[in-house]
Amino acid sequence: YDVAEIAKRLDRYPNFAVDTSARLHDLAWQESEAVRQFFIAYQDRILFGTDIVQRQAQSVVSESERQENLSSARKRYQTETAYYETGEKVLVRGREVQGLALPPAVLEKLYRINAQRWYPGV
Repeated sequence: YDVAEIAKRLDRYPNFAVDTSARLHDLAWQESEAVRQFFIAYQDRILFGTDIVQRQAQSVVSESERQENLSSARKRYQTETAYYETGEKVLVRGREVQGLALPPAVLEKLYRINAQRWYPGV
């Protein structure tokens, strides 16, 4: 809920990392420049995640449900990536917030490199 509080933990525990799963709302409600600086400062210790859950096996859902689930996941992914990648306004849970426009090197770590480092074999 507060990047300043998370920063204290990251500073205190050098082997601690965090992910973004189900945190877009919490991040977006904070001052965007503070969140952007947090991502830049701790770029080696933040991993991308979404917490998108499929509760039913694909074999038991109808084609229309499958398409609806896919559409919902795609929309959520597009919102999240727009927030991290662009400096544009992004609609998060009905509220317009400023995107972070993170540098490409930070995005590469967020999306791929950090997962490979923290989870060898990924």
